[in-house]
Amino acid sequence: MPEQSQRHPPQGTPETAEETPDAPGAESQWYASSALRSRPGTDQQSIFLERWQTADDALLPPLEMLRVVTARWAGMTNAAGDASPALVALRVGASLSPQEVDEWIPGASVRFYTLGGPVAPLSDAALTEPPLARYSLVQAPNMSFWPELRAMIEQQEHEAPGMELWEELEHDLTMLEQELAWWMRRPQGLVLNLYDGDRLAGHLSLARQRDETEGCDGWGILALHIASSARGQRLGTLLQRVASTLILSRRAARRALPPSEVIGAPTAEGAPSDTGSLPAPDPADTQVSQQLPAIAYTREAWPFIFGFVAASNIPALRGAYAAGRSILGTYVDVPLAALES
Repeated sequence: MPEQSQRHPPQGTPETAEETPDAPGAESQWYASSALRSRPGTDQQSIFLERWQTADDALLPPLEMLRVVTARWAGMTNAAGDASPALVALRVGASLSPQEVDEWIPGASVRFYTLGGPVAPLSDAALTEPPLARYSLVQAPNMSFWPELRAMIEQQEHEAPGMELWEELEHDLTMLEQELAWWMRRPQGLVLNLYDGDRLAGHLSLARQRDETEGCDGWGILALHIASSARGQRLGTLLQRVASTLILSRRAARRALPPSEVIGAPTAEGAPSDTGSLPAPDPADTQVSQQLPAIAYTREAWPFIFGFVAASNIPALRGAYAAGRSILGTYVDVPLAALES
């Protein structure tokens, strides 16, 4: 199974929204705000429950709420001559197992998780020890690696379709290529490639981001992929820890620079650039040193790394846990048929 994580949650395209007031005659009052979204790759629409609140602050919305919301959307879509939504989707700001979700409403399922947390740096000799010793770790200076990464992603999707968070693969890959090219030119981005000889064995790209919905302020994973020939060696976990080390070393170097050379110092217009890192590497010097800098930082200083992982992608979940990330949010799908029982 592929190891992958994405920063952007796949939720489709928002169409419109409605606030649902307290349910008539309900003993416990509640309100909900929802939006109709088209789900790429299908002819289905889903109702995304954006916000809700109950008198008892329940973690999961009551069944009655979901029935009222879906009935109203069904009436609106039928009146417009559109197909009725097929499911209700929602985010819960907690860790829920598939079993817990199925016990709440039989037939409901966990689609993906948000995972984030402080990631510990590696020791100074990590690159000289197995399994990293057999690989070359490179901070990408340009997009020359993209054709090989794209082929790797397409192969993984062919081998295990639906294991990742792609919605429309061709469109999503085009967007990922543009995103990587954009962040690579900025000090707020970090793109790492792992090579076995001249073959791409792994890839990790991150960007300094703040996600209000997820409550995350740190380094969002844009893409994390390990080639099928290199799986089973904890390389996904190790790449995240290498990234943590490099981010910390950037911070240390930034503090050692004169104020005029610090990235983040006021520009000519007086506006600071928020990076906390050094400029992008020179293309002639992108090989990550065989001796990562020995950095003794407390846990509070470790970079916060976050991303999204499909609930069915067990290797990626294990790799995130091993790196120090934990589940911050659970995205749940509830088929409308499950609400009828």
